Amino acid sequence: MKKTIGKYNNKTVVKSYKELFRIIQKSIEQYNEIRLVDLKISCAIDTYSLLGKKGIPMDLSSGNISVDYPVLIDGIECDELIFNKLTFNKEVVSPITSKSSIRRLAFYDCIFKSSSTNSLQITDLTCNNFVMMHCFSVTSISFDRISCKGNFNIEEIDIKGGLVFRNFVLLPQKETEFYLEGRISQDVKFSNCTLAKATNVNVETNNNIIFEYINYDIKENIENDLKVLRFGKICMSGTSIGNQLVLLCCNIGTIDMVNVKINSILEKFIKIKFIVET
Repeated sequence: MKKTIGKYNNKTVVKSYKELFRIIQKSIEQYNEIRLVDLKISCAIDTYSLLGKKGIPMDLSSGNISVDYPVLIDGIECDELIFNKLTFNKEVVSPITSKSSIRRLAFYDCIFKSSSTNSLQITDLTCNNFVMMHCFSVTSISFDRISCKGNFNIEEIDIKGGLVFRNFVLLPQKETEFYLEGRISQDVKFSNCTLAKATNVNVETNNNIIFEYINYDIKENIENDLKVLRFGKICMSGTSIGNQLVLLCCNIGTIDMVNVKINSILEKFIKIKFIVET
């Protein structure tokens, strides 16, 4: 049978929902997983529309479509990939294999039910825009090796585990913003991140909010001399921290705290100007 799906830079070119659904079906048959691997998707994808058109049963209590297979995302090129009103009963993982480039990646009204350590783990991704809104997870969510050129927004999130950002780079583009809002039961942790613009962390957590090695060792060369730069701004408004705000080896321009509830602050090797308002 003649192939209808072409190749581009060793990636399978996908031009329609029909072609993508065929790839999903084949991966389930071969691996018992949904594998979105080495694909160049030339059409915007809304997974609710994709799966809903195929008559997949819906959870009447939530209105979501149930996904009963692990989802693997690796080496994807796409302008827009939207996960909308899906309940993932297995983990969603983007492994450290091939970098994905998705101009706009979004999760709306999704439920992550996997009992794995991380129900959602996104690794090695470049994007222009990321949105996660009104989502729930029974375990932790992790982002690692993310480079974002535009806004990175997480709103109305409810995570029963922790939330971790490692090796996260928010590039200093005009009007770039990081915004995080919701409830996280365990630690919220930023580790080895470059936060060049405004970083808004407005969450409720029972444990700690940790910033470690933020903008660490960022310097400029001035007349053959190196000067440490104060870089970026962290804003907290209405934030509730059950335990500690931890700042370890951070180089940040300012931290602006308004109506923040906190037990204590642990600071070590930091260069920050605090602005506290009640």
